[in-house]
Order: sequence, then structure tokens, then C-alpha cells
Amino acid sequence: DKAAYVPMEATAVPVNTNTTVAAAANPVTMVEVIAPADLPEGYTFEAEYQKQRFPVVVPAGGVKTGQRMMVPLQTTSVVQGTIVQGMSGAPPGLTGAWKDGLCNCFAHGICHAHVCLAFWCRPLALAQVMTRMRLNWCGEPGSVAEVAKTFRIILVLYILYIVATNVLATMFSSLAPNHGQYGEGEVEPYSIYEDPNVSSTALAVYHIQKAVELGFAVYMLLATCRTRQAIRAHYNIPERSCNGCEDCCCAFWCSCCTITQMMRHTADYQTYSASCCTETGLPPNAPQSVV
Repeated sequence: DKAAYVPMEATAVPVNTNTTVAAAANPVTMVEVIAPADLPEGYTFEAEYQKQRFPVVVPAGGVKTGQRMMVPLQTTSVVQGTIVQGMSGAPPGLTGAWKDGLCNCFAHGICHAHVCLAFWCRPLALAQVMTRMRLNWCGEPGSVAEVAKTFRIILVLYILYIVATNVLATMFSSLAPNHGQYGEGEVEPYSIYEDPNVSSTALAVYHIQKAVELGFAVYMLLATCRTRQAIRAHYNIPERSCNGCEDCCCAFWCSCCTITQMMRHTADYQTYSASCCTETGLPPNAPQSVV
């Protein structure tokens, strides 16, 4: 089984058990961890107590939701016999492999929020993943202030893109109302440049519209590629095909599937429902995904 890394928050509740293991040089305190989900053997998540994080490796045989397991804690600041309640709000992404396949878009249902958002508003779905991964709107690691603006900047860019393309399309239609209309016996032009019904002004508007569309498409391609690279680097996921350009190929040929795969890898949708109206795509009470 491949190990997985899941940064999870935790809360502690004291219990009356004696769980300290004595060691001559480095005493170890044992804590009882409650499994936050059904996890396979070797799955690793990160619990937190009093702002101190420690890894928890699922023992042989795996665990079920709510099952308790004893784990060592290399600190003396935690009360002996503490129960640590794990909360899986952070991404259950496998270290060394993707959580699921590129085409598993409907793993949580055909009408799941993350699928609908990626299909209808792809830039916003990507913005949610970028926020989880602590990336700025350019797809690069950003400061707290920069990351806080990532979703809003992409939202504004997307709105401006929609408004601009629609306004330009309307302008073109008004400047060339007879474009595509030909009389009997007239031969349809091979291209818009040969259409006598299209003036030079209309042609200029057409070029601007296409430039805006191309510019936004290039931005989405680069942002998707960089985000996928960041996820692979964070979870140590190697390329399996198209070495050197796998991220670019996935972003170019199947951006919707690529974005939904990244959304599933950086969120635990079995514990927290997807949300279309939050900056991370998770409920407000969900812990932050990447640490």
C-alpha cells in the first residue's frame, strides 16, 4: 500500500489512562487518536494539539471511522492519556500517487458541486484549488495577503472576460449586421476577411474579441499547469506519461478533468461537502488544506 499524507486538525480531550512510555534518553507520551475516516494501512495524516502537529500512521489492517489507536507523541507538553480527535478537512491526497484517476470526474456523483463548478465555471473551480494550495492568481506560491486575494482576482478577471467578449460580439454584430447573409447565386466567402459585408472597423472589433479570448485561454492553460505542478510537488507525485510536459498536456487537452482531479485530491469530500460559493470550495468550518 502506498502511504498518504493528510494534514488534519485535531482537538484533545483528557482521559484517565496511564499511557506514558518511559525511555531513558527521550520519554515518549502516547496519545489515543480517533480515526476521522475509513483509512487504509500505511495512510498518514497529521493531527494537531495546542498548535503542535504530529504525524499519525494508520497501523496494519487499517482503521474505520471512530476507531481509536494509540500513537507516540514526541513532546512533553501534552497531557498523558490525551484523546486526539482527528478532523479530515484537509486534502486526503496520496503521497506518490493521485488519489484517483483523471477520468474519475463523477466519483462523488454526476451532480456533485465540484463537477458542476468545473464544468460551468472552470476558472472559479481552479481558483479554489489555487487558494487551497496557497498560490497567488499567477499560480506561484504567495504570501498570506496574496493568497487571500487569489479567488477574488480570478473572479474579477472572469467577469471582465465574459463582459468584454459579449460586448465585443454585440459590437461586431451591429457593425456587420449582414455578415453571413448572401443573396441568391452569391458564393459564401472562404473567410471573414473576404466577406464584403464586414467593414474594417468590424474586422478590428473581431480581432480584439479573439485576442481577449486567446489571452484568457492562455492564462487558464498556464494557471492550470502551474497548479498541477504545485500539487505534484507537494504530494511527491511523479509524471507517468509525457515526461516533462504531462501537466501542460493535461491542462491543454482535458482541463475540466484535470481541475476536478485536483479538486478531489486537495479536499475530503466524504467528510466535508463541496461548496461553489467559498474561496476554497469547502464549508467555512473545514480546516485549511495545505500547511
